[in-house]
Amino acid sequence: MVLWRKIGAWTVGCFFLLFIFMVGGLAYLLRDMCDNDIYASIVSPDGKLKAVIFERSCGATTGFSTQISVIPSSEELKNEGGNVFIGSGRPEDVRPVVSWQSPSNLNISINKYIKIYNQENSWGSRWNTVYIQYK
Repeated sequence: MVLWRKIGAWTVGCFFLLFIFMVGGLAYLLRDMCDNDIYASIVSPDGKLKAVIFERSCGATTGFSTQISVIPSSEELKNEGGNVFIGSGRPEDVRPVVSWQSPSNLNISINKYIKIYNQENSWGSRWNTVYIQYK
């Protein structure tokens, strides 16, 4: 009887370890494979918002992209795509120029050779909108 208890405890322990390794392996496989590297951050004139220019890379099978997000100045950039602009190339090669004309007007100058994937004309809510002009 003692032998069967030892075998049972050993079997339960092995299944528990196998379960832990499976959960850890699944979490590893499903993790976000993209990374954001901040190139520049430009704060709005009233200090409430900032435009963040960053490079996003999602692994060896995808190219680099230049992206721009408008976020509250108190927040850190999340590991997600740009919310106002996405284009091809690295920021140091593309060299976008971002400037605030006012707290609600943002200018973005981009290289004419960049391939544009997403280009929003505004960001924000109905009562707190940032209008974006591209040159």
